[in-house]
Amino acid sequence: MKYSKSAVSLFTVTALAAALSGCAGMGPSGGMGAGDYNRGQSRQAQSVQFGTIEAIRHVVINGSTGTSSLLGTGVGAILGGVLGNQVGGGRGRDVATVLGAVGGGVAGNAIENHVNTVNGDEITVRLDSGRVIAVTQAAQPNLFRRGDRVQILTDNQGVTRVAPQ
Repeated sequence: MKYSKSAVSLFTVTALAAALSGCAGMGPSGGMGAGDYNRGQSRQAQSVQFGTIEAIRHVVINGSTGTSSLLGTGVGAILGGVLGNQVGGGRGRDVATVLGAVGGGVAGNAIENHVNTVNGDEITVRLDSGRVIAVTQAAQPNLFRRGDRVQILTDNQGVTRVAPQ
């Protein structure tokens, strides 16, 4: 199967747009921070507790959840296969197509995980009840400091965030 350069270019642009659209819902911090809500979290009652920040530790929130969304892998495999199919002829083309698909899938998965990785903060809070908890959320530089009074919001699905009081 022979593809024109314009068809390959159109496919490449479409695939990249689809891969990058996964980032469109993220807030300014690159992830879910104190002020970032998804549509399903709006208009829900949340339990509220108050406390004081004991410590803040900077962490990296890895995009990998242990299971791939298959978007990056799939797009990479298809793109790699199409590009590999442009190389050589006959049996060599078949080998190049398979190697391109495998290499593209691996590269696409790595890119997806990198794109979905954000800086985060592990915020340790001593609640007014005396209990100590830690909440990890997207970093929001200069929003919190040790000793700040904060509110802890937990929705009915167990999603918890630290927000300024």
